[in-house]
Amino acid sequence: MTKTISLFTCILIGLTLVLTRLHYGVIAQQLEEVLPDAVTEVNRPAKYDDEGELIGEAVSFKSVNYTELIPILIKATQEQQELIDQQAAQINDLMDVVSACCSADTKSNETEDFNIFMDVKETALDQNYPNPFQRTTTISYTVGCACEAQVVILDQAGRIIETFNNGAKEAGDYQFQWDASNLES
Repeated sequence: MTKTISLFTCILIGLTLVLTRLHYGVIAQQLEEVLPDAVTEVNRPAKYDDEGELIGEAVSFKSVNYTELIPILIKATQEQQELIDQQAAQINDLMDVVSACCSADTKSNETEDFNIFMDVKETALDQNYPNPFQRTTTISYTVGCACEAQVVILDQAGRIIETFNNGAKEAGDYQFQWDASNLES
C-alpha cells in the first residue's frame, strides 16, 4: 500500500524555523512495489573537505523519478474520466427511461424492465408505524407517477427479507400492513 507523506520545506535562520511551503511526496520503496520504473537508485559520492578529510559518507538511496510518474498519472486520470463519462451516459439513459415511464399514458415495455425507478422528488417511502412493532406494522408510501410499485424489506445487513409487488399504481398515497410474526427476533 502506497503511503503519502507531507513534508515542509524549511529554512533555518538563526534559531527561527521558517516554513516556506508544503510538499507532497511518496515513499520510494513503497512506490517501487507497484511502479518499479518510476523509482531509481541514486548514489551520492562521499564528500571531502579542502584538506581531503572525509566529511560525508557515500550514500545509496532510492529516489522517485517524478518525470516518469507524470505520464502514468495523466493516463490514470484520463481512464478515470472515461469511466465517469460512461457512468454519466448510463445515468442519463436511465433518467430518460424514468421520464418516459412517468410521462407515458400507457404501460411501456421499458416500464417492465425498470419498474422500481421513479421520480425521487415525488416518490417517498414514509416511516412505518408503529415503530418499533411486535408483529405487524403499517407501511405507507407515495407514488409520484403511474408505474409498477414495489416495496422491498431489507434487514440491517442489506439482505432482502420480503418483496411486495404492489402492481400498477396511479400517482397517489398508499399503505399496506406487513406481518413480520414469522421472522426471528
